[in-house]
Amino acid sequence: MNPKKILIRALSGAVYIAIIVGLICLGPLGTLLLAEILAVMATLEFERISMGQYRMPPLQRALIVLAVVAMVCIPTPIALGSAATFLLCLFLLYLCELFGDAKRPLATIKTAAMAIVYVGLPMMTMTLTAMTLSGSSGSGSFADLSHCSYNVCFPILLMFILIWINDTGAFLVGSLIGRHKLFERISPKKTWEGFFGGMALTVAAAVAMQVCGLQDFFNFHFSTAVWGVLGVLVCLLATIGDLAESMIKRNLGLKDSGMIMPGHGGILDRIDSLLFVMPAFALLIFFIR
Repeated sequence: MNPKKILIRALSGAVYIAIIVGLICLGPLGTLLLAEILAVMATLEFERISMGQYRMPPLQRALIVLAVVAMVCIPTPIALGSAATFLLCLFLLYLCELFGDAKRPLATIKTAAMAIVYVGLPMMTMTLTAMTLSGSSGSGSFADLSHCSYNVCFPILLMFILIWINDTGAFLVGSLIGRHKLFERISPKKTWEGFFGGMALTVAAAVAMQVCGLQDFFNFHFSTAVWGVLGVLVCLLATIGDLAESMIKRNLGLKDSGMIMPGHGGILDRIDSLLFVMPAFALLIFFIR
């Protein structure tokens, strides 16, 4: 690869990582902001690639984005208002399609539904996890959340780190010794060797972090077995998430979902694994804490 492209890729990746780490360090409110930023960017990107040349009118696009934003906020102290906003946005969207002159109303409705399920729901579980880690049931106040310790949401940061380790391991092992295709119809470059290499590195990294005493740093006080299970879970669901987005892009004839991150593609290309890992991680946190 061209050295200039490598540098651009490294810089944009560093900015992306810095934003994620910085916002998670701010606690539940910062994590909520991160979830909203990722949700809005991913929703706009998904709408653009799904609708193609038949872009939605600005009002419908705004309603879908607002619905996703409200959905992500539902586990917070403004749950009732968020739920009402979410339902109102959907109602107004249907009215726009019913009384408007859109040529493809069904496409708009299907895109809205997919954006809510594919992007909104996983990002809502990210907020729910932050609320759970802070000890809030959603009935507290934002002032209470602002006084949480800086590392209260670090289990979410741990999940991001394990996803990045899995991606790195799968890429390196697959590039070096990959021979057997994992899912050639959807993603021709993925191999079984890369999959198991990524899993081995992710599990080893998770176990090593626990053995080295990083439980307090990541605020994740569980046994070595739980850390190992987390590594396996991240690898399996991150791979499925990656394949799911590859299926969408292949169906639409696209290589990348966007160009917002030079050298990396779109935001959906960066959070495709997160969209599948996050709901499972939320369930894990809910049941084992």
